[in-house]
Amino acid sequence: MKGEMEGKWKIAGALIAAVLVSSVFAVMVPAALGKVVSVPVSTKQPWTANEGDKAFIDLSEAGTYTVLIGQTLNFSETGHTIIGVTPDDIEGKAYGTTSYNYDTESWFTVEGIYHVEGTNVNLSVTKPIFEIDVEEAFAAYSDTGASQQPTVAKASEYVKAGADILVIETGYDVENSVCNVLDELGYTYDFYDWDIWDVPPSINYSQYDVVIQASDGGMVSGTNMDELAAFVAGGGKLIYLGGSYSSNVVSDIDTYLLDVDTTNYYWTTVTGTPHLQVVNSTHPLAAGLPASYNFSDVNATYYMLRITDATATVVAENGDGYPALVTKNIGSGVLIWFINSPAEDYWTWASDYSILKTIIRNALEYGVEAEPEVSVSTNTWEYSPGDIMIVSYDITNPTDSALTLDIYVGIPQFHFWREIRTLSIPPGYDGMYNMSILVGNWGGAPFALVWYAQLHSGADIEATDAATCIYSPSTLAKATNMPLTNVISDLGLRKSQFQAASAA
Repeated sequence: MKGEMEGKWKIAGALIAAVLVSSVFAVMVPAALGKVVSVPVSTKQPWTANEGDKAFIDLSEAGTYTVLIGQTLNFSETGHTIIGVTPDDIEGKAYGTTSYNYDTESWFTVEGIYHVEGTNVNLSVTKPIFEIDVEEAFAAYSDTGASQQPTVAKASEYVKAGADILVIETGYDVENSVCNVLDELGYTYDFYDWDIWDVPPSINYSQYDVVIQASDGGMVSGTNMDELAAFVAGGGKLIYLGGSYSSNVVSDIDTYLLDVDTTNYYWTTVTGTPHLQVVNSTHPLAAGLPASYNFSDVNATYYMLRITDATATVVAENGDGYPALVTKNIGSGVLIWFINSPAEDYWTWASDYSILKTIIRNALEYGVEAEPEVSVSTNTWEYSPGDIMIVSYDITNPTDSALTLDIYVGIPQFHFWREIRTLSIPPGYDGMYNMSILVGNWGGAPFALVWYAQLHSGADIEATDAATCIYSPSTLAKATNMPLTNVISDLGLRKSQFQAASAA
């Protein structure tokens, strides 16, 4: 079932087992409004129970159809205005126009009779018989074991964790899809549940590095596209998932974020195959994605946005030939858009969920600047007099400033540490430094050496690493016999050779 409103009706599995859904939705309507044509309703999994199937409404057949708030209606003809009849507070008001994917929950909040203009058809609208609070979690439910078990939903409020990531939910719930992914990836985030009829929230987007707007509908009373565009232009990252079948939303997307088709934006599942196909396999956003994929739950293919922006980089397309995963630079920031609905009910299959998780993970990592690194290693573990000890430093400085590399050697057993080398690492450097040391007679007692390196910019340590090895003499003696001056001398004698190799 396709929905565009937060707060889907939910019911625990034990409850629906005792309810014959098809027998409880009969309503009384005035005879003058015509005959009652029942719309089939079938029991669903707990999180979609009582919302009903996608119901076909044949406008050539006069009568009154019983529909539920929460159903998707497939009208045989599009473009007919739906007008309220009774009760008084809906009389004469327009409630959208007929479409192949008319979402009742986006339009109907009042039970009553609605008329489809230009036809002899009425809609008798009623709510599901059960309502359950989102906090009641049905967490113990599992269907056939083939899909991922839902987890307890988070509270529907603005949850501020002081994080660098903000998740905005508009329309349908995403706690068990998008939020689960972030939890599993180890990210902390603030969470805002934007109810369908609420005005745009007052959020200081500049306090975040990343905003994830996860939308299956919503934003009826206004959008935040202008603020999101300013956030991205100022250097932020916007990850947009899904969309909303509202003309004001589509218009503002086209105005502020990227070019889209502003006349064709109805929700539909993908009819072509494969459902998702990577068209730019070398792009970082494609990392880990299969070359092509068909979703186990076709509802996971629901989309409404047709992207036409020639400046956007297309990473993947859907089976209908539309860009499905794109990225675009706006100012000094980046926009990433995955057009499939993020609604949690569509991502219960483990294989489908893995696709969503990969896309979100790649989006979070995309554009993140590489950090300086240093890795220390030795050519072997054990050294004796006469061996050549080679200590290697694999160094990366992807920044645009020079960094300093400090190299230390330590013998913890004898409380000995010495800085033996300081190097300037130029910006953009990615290479290896090696130093070789002829192991002399360092005494008759074995001991361990620790090679420690740190990259820093002033007092800020950027990266560190260490490697250990052991000195193992042929003839053992007491540890107090170690000629420390010999070790220092050998290290010092090889310093000039290391300097020459570093300069080369």
